[in-house]
Amino acid sequence: MHQVAGCYPQDYGQYDLWDFYDLDYGRRLPCGNIGTMLHYLTSPGTRTVDLGASSITSGTATLYLTGPCADDGRSLTIRYRLTKAEVLEEREHHLLLDAVKSIIPPAASRCTLRQR
Repeated sequence: MHQVAGCYPQDYGQYDLWDFYDLDYGRRLPCGNIGTMLHYLTSPGTRTVDLGASSITSGTATLYLTGPCADDGRSLTIRYRLTKAEVLEEREHHLLLDAVKSIIPPAASRCTLRQR
């Protein structure tokens, strides 16, 4: 996907990566790195973003992205486990924080998300 979409932060949102997959049946798509996940996060075809299980002790959180509905009625999905070891550029960091903030209403959050 990076060869098609580019691997630079300025390329985020330029392509709808969901369009590169056959929509005959829904399934989980591969997502091996933070750059690919951010491309899906900013793709116009992304329908929902959910924050799954997280662990303060291990410093991980799981993001679930849902794309278009396939012909079989199921959706294409992405799952990516974020770790505190992820190295993000400033724009990537802001894209990710904006997505997480849209998932968790400010009243429900007891802590402030900030870059280290």
